[in-house]
Amino acid sequence: MNLEDCLPAELRALAPTITRIAAGMSGAGVYRVEAGDRAYVLKVTPDEPLGEWQRKAHVLARVAEAGCAPRIVHIDEPRRAIVSTFVVDRGIHTYFANPATHAAAVVELGKLLRRAHDLPPPPELTARDGRQFLAMITQGLAGFLPAFVRDINQRVLDTPLPAHDRAPVLSHNDVNPTNVIYDGQQIMLLDWDMAGLNDDYYDLAAIAM
Repeated sequence: MNLEDCLPAELRALAPTITRIAAGMSGAGVYRVEAGDRAYVLKVTPDEPLGEWQRKAHVLARVAEAGCAPRIVHIDEPRRAIVSTFVVDRGIHTYFANPATHAAAVVELGKLLRRAHDLPPPPELTARDGRQFLAMITQGLAGFLPAFVRDINQRVLDTPLPAHDRAPVLSHNDVNPTNVIYDGQQIMLLDWDMAGLNDDYYDLAAIAM
């Protein structure tokens, strides 16, 4: 695949430079695109089933419009490609670690999750079973996990889920430090591939960890 073909015409006209950033577990190729004096991120998953790709694209479009993720500038469905603005992290770890800004950082992160959780999820979005994912990971890494980790995981899997009466929300489901960025003004979340319907406490628990 010619990666330039995944870009909108106005970026192709600027003779862009495309450099691989990473290849995710999902098989996605992630690239930095330098075009003129601006930078973008191109994410391509050419072999992903259309329905699954559409689900992810719909989620990303909603959260980006709400300011929860970098702005999308181009979507190419046939090539399973999405181009978004490149956001430079101005120091999310410093923002949280600095006693002078820690409280503000916690508040802003909470507001960010509230905005995401308040969004109406796409109708095709389904629930993500965290226990099923944990069981799969535990089984796949059984030979590498220490005994105490396997024991903790098994205890989690054996514990009945608590009852709750809250409706599930659009959850990011992977709020780990590598997916949280701060552009100097606001906090955003990257990589919404694991997003799905979930209890709103799930993202909060991930942040607490």
